[in-house]
Amino acid sequence: MDAQRFIDEFRPFRRGELGLARKRVSDPGFLPGPQLDALRYALRLAQLSALGPGGRSCVEALAGYRLDLLQLLAPVLPTDPDEIDAAALAVRVPAAVRLVETARRRVLETPLVDADTLERDVTHKPLVLLLGGAAGCGYVYLGALQRLAELALLPSYIVGCSIGAILAVLRARTADFSLAEVYAELRALRRSSVLQRRPPPPRYTLPGPLQLNLRDALGHLFRGTGGDLLRLDELAIPVDVLVTGVGRGARGSGPAQPAETTDPERRHSLTRLPLKLAGRALEELTALAMSRRLVTPLFLGADANTAGLPALDAAGFSACIPQLIHYEPPADATDTARIVEELFERHDLEALADGVVSTTTPARMTWEAIEGGRLGSRSCAILALNAMQAGRGPTRLLLAPLQHAFASRAQLDKPFWDLGVSFRHGASLIDLLPSESTLRRATRTGRREFEPTAVLLGALLAPLPDWPEIRARASMGT
Repeated sequence: MDAQRFIDEFRPFRRGELGLARKRVSDPGFLPGPQLDALRYALRLAQLSALGPGGRSCVEALAGYRLDLLQLLAPVLPTDPDEIDAAALAVRVPAAVRLVETARRRVLETPLVDADTLERDVTHKPLVLLLGGAAGCGYVYLGALQRLAELALLPSYIVGCSIGAILAVLRARTADFSLAEVYAELRALRRSSVLQRRPPPPRYTLPGPLQLNLRDALGHLFRGTGGDLLRLDELAIPVDVLVTGVGRGARGSGPAQPAETTDPERRHSLTRLPLKLAGRALEELTALAMSRRLVTPLFLGADANTAGLPALDAAGFSACIPQLIHYEPPADATDTARIVEELFERHDLEALADGVVSTTTPARMTWEAIEGGRLGSRSCAILALNAMQAGRGPTRLLLAPLQHAFASRAQLDKPFWDLGVSFRHGASLIDLLPSESTLRRATRTGRREFEPTAVLLGALLAPLPDWPEIRARASMGT
């Protein structure tokens, strides 16, 4: 489906459903349950673009229904919950029920569409989680992940960018989430030689004075039954990772500075970057981000070829910051080499770079992947987490040019997420491998700032009964 058609014809119903969820949170009894279920079903039905794993299109079959429902509900369903008049909304429920009845009959007349598939796609709304890039600021996401687990809101699909990519593959390794295990995994990162000084020149990424060694630090956690590293398509939760393909001629203006430019007291652990080195890297990121014709956003995992990448390699490529950190798989990683070299040839690339060069929160690409069948169901709620505003102290000033460069791209992504959280506080941008006390503080901060959204998600994602039950209860008023 065309993106503009989604914005014009489909997004109003997603916003309407979100408005109902907000009203339900602020005033749980504003409508009787049967009437609320009928309206939620009507709005979800209008959001369907295709049905089932095969993606049988229902865009045209429901075009008239969407127009009729919009004309019926738009006057009485504003997105601001304080402006919703429950009595005026309730009066229109019978008409909405009649519209749903007619629309369902039309959809079920479509070849290869059955009632079970229709009910599954309408009554259950999967959660899609998007973890944006923000270096050390991104650890606030742990609080959101913890809260989602407590509410039993399991993501059906995760997209990660930069630090968000590393956290995404850690989260997706198992279906269950254990914050204690994540802390242990991050402790292993901090203790290990995950950042190597004076590395050899990389083959696939822009050079930096440090090399990220995720395989050495976390490889033991990502071994499959045969001993090989888990691939993206073998994780318990589907994950795609955003990287930036750098075209020929877009390499940085000068060679990477040696790691010895860092604070001498930090040379051993290299867990925290000095402002000078961070500033140089952010300048390079900003320059690349503004060179739109030379960079190509790429979703690793979204196609059959890149889905075979080891998950740690994909996350490493997404987190390689030009002029600061590069990622290099070992020489014997022949499958990774083959996949990346095919990618280079297909897109005429010179190198891979941090996903944030393309965008911090790739909501449009996530939506496109879902429309392409990534989840099976096209009906979902996209939750975008962004920590780019969460830096403390001088790092806020460092981020300003980068945020300005991303502003236009952020506006292009915004229509494609249902809920977005921009964290305002958290760990410092330069705390790449923070101490456990800093991690715990970032987790508490993230949890606190995420809480209003967590409550809203519970209302938005609550499953619905099948339509025959909804219709029967609505007609009886019980």
